[in-house]
Amino acid sequence: MTDLTLKKIEEVLDKKLDQKLESIKKKLDEHSDKLDALTLDMIDVQKKTDLLPDLHSMIKGTKEKVDDHEERIQRLENAA
Repeated sequence: MTDLTLKKIEEVLDKKLDQKLESIKKKLDEHSDKLDALTLDMIDVQKKTDLLPDLHSMIKGTKEKVDDHEERIQRLENAA
């Protein structure tokens, strides 16, 4: 009789514990998904940030070439 009572108590406690843990597991899954999304966003931002110095160099190089061409055009116009 005692074993049966203990078994019933254990079952009831297990059910209650499972119910309590279910909401915690659900929240944990939600937060895990959000964390994954934030991590991916951070990786994207890092990739874009890493490109900025390269873009700046390309723009600067293009500006220098344009300036050189403008000087050459000016010299040619003056010579003509």
